[in-house]
Amino acid sequence: MIPLQDISVAGIFNGGMSFIEQNLTNPIDEKQLAALVSQYVQRVFCPEIGYYLSFTTFEEVLLRLSVQGLPLTFFQIESPLGSIIYTTGKDFILDVEGKIVTSDEGYVLHQGYTFPPDTTALKILPNGSIFAYLLSTIEWIEIGRIEVAQFMNPNGLADLGNGYYEQTMASGEPTRAVPGDEGSFDNITIYFENASMLPVAHIEYTSTVEMAVNNYIRGYVPLYDTNQYCLINSVFKAVLGNPVNSIDNTIKGIINNINQFNLSDKQKFPLLIALQEGLSCYEYLLAAIDVPSNNWYSSGYFAPDASENMARLPYWVCAAIYGALAQPDQCSTSNQMVASLLGGLGVSNAKIIHLIPYHTLLPSFYTRA
Repeated sequence: MIPLQDISVAGIFNGGMSFIEQNLTNPIDEKQLAALVSQYVQRVFCPEIGYYLSFTTFEEVLLRLSVQGLPLTFFQIESPLGSIIYTTGKDFILDVEGKIVTSDEGYVLHQGYTFPPDTTALKILPNGSIFAYLLSTIEWIEIGRIEVAQFMNPNGLADLGNGYYEQTMASGEPTRAVPGDEGSFDNITIYFENASMLPVAHIEYTSTVEMAVNNYIRGYVPLYDTNQYCLINSVFKAVLGNPVNSIDNTIKGIINNINQFNLSDKQKFPLLIALQEGLSCYEYLLAAIDVPSNNWYSSGYFAPDASENMARLPYWVCAAIYGALAQPDQCSTSNQMVASLLGGLGVSNAKIIHLIPYHTLLPSFYTRA
């Protein structure tokens, strides 16, 4: 199971909503919606097996990296004296400028890979390629590829302590290349120990999006147990029964008090994802309602009167939560997060406009359409 703290729900949701907003057509149907969300997904996720970490600020980032394979191979680190020193593995962080630096001394990883300020996720592949996901462009960009070094006699390196080494006459000059290069580097890989690993295939994500949207349209919801139903129904009643301007605090209160529902971690996981999805939906749409010049208004998807959109907001939030829960049953553990996130993203966009009238209560979780 992927830890909840490794998932940037708001980043994925906001990126998807922005992409949909930029490509609005009037009218929109279910197939167009699935196609748009699929396009967004394909822009976000690379087709390789990816090692990623999502975050809100640079201060949250910890990269536990090591060089794997033989012969012994080293990361190149810039010392304060301007020379290059070497290490086989370190905990790295991002400094305030977005540069990769060692967590102990703040030494910069050689070649100065820098993440743009609006990066909300990063990915480091075994071949050393580094990607940043930018919220401004809703896409991954490659910012560099880690170069590593080997020595004819690594035992001749001077031990500087704390896992750092220095070149000497005995070690000889370093040979530099990227992992996977021909020769002695072809068996070398970068191991990103604390990353979340997802097999990223376009066809897998596209089918997940379409299944989630179609399941919602058919009124299909996976079976949850009695305790989960209790929480789900409590959420809907609270969101629809409280003032619009307190919805965020209502959802946060439920998240903070979820333990009183006697749920296991496995039971809580999809519900927490759905609650985070609803919270992100509320914050995004609340901000959008206050901007009359945005595309939601100009394309006719928002009502001209902002107060009418505010009245609809609780139902849109509930629909986003419902959509995140209307995920396919048959998904692997590693893919469960993606199914629920994209299910919520797809159907919550659908609800904003036509598919769910704002005055209609959501289908019961006890019945299937």
